[in-house]
Amino acid sequence: LQPACEGLDLNSYLIMPVQRIPRYKMLLAELIKLTPEKNGNMMNQEHKDLSDALSVVSSVATKLNDDMKRFETKKQVLEFAQQFEKMELVLPARYFVKSGVLKKVCRGGKKDFTFVLFNDLLIYGSPKLGITKSAPNGEKIHSLHREISLYNTYIVKGIRGFMEGFILVAHQKSFYVDCGSAVEANIWIDKFEQLYQDLD
Repeated sequence: LQPACEGLDLNSYLIMPVQRIPRYKMLLAELIKLTPEKNGNMMNQEHKDLSDALSVVSSVATKLNDDMKRFETKKQVLEFAQQFEKMELVLPARYFVKSGVLKKVCRGGKKDFTFVLFNDLLIYGSPKLGITKSAPNGEKIHSLHREISLYNTYIVKGIRGFMEGFILVAHQKSFYVDCGSAVEANIWIDKFEQLYQDLD
């Protein structure tokens, strides 16, 4: 780094304009508090201008936050693509929703799988033997067991005796997923239902 950079890298400078927006919002809010709304019986134009400016800055701040969240979910797609073998996950419209280690009920009992939910796809797999973390040489750390398009699935919930999970019904295969608790199951179910609404 050059001495003029004051110890900051390029990313630190690129984020500065984004960090200024919340500061402008706070400044305008304070100025509005200190500016009378009326000047005698007349509307104070300065107060109106400040309020209008705050509205614009708030809209920009909201959009920036939404864009940052969208960027992070797309970034996570790439990260999972680097973890699972035999997968081409990265698509322009695809974004990450949720992941976790859940139990898939098989004929021989329950088995742990890493489930990853995207806006249009569900994948699950298991860690490869002998690999516990991302390898620096780019070696995949999960073996893909199955990928299921959400366009061809639905879930069955609220089954008596199975409140800690749900049944995933798909064209290729249907099975029960144990989430470990009713609370975690409801979180997964809510995510699925939101995505199904978006797909309609």
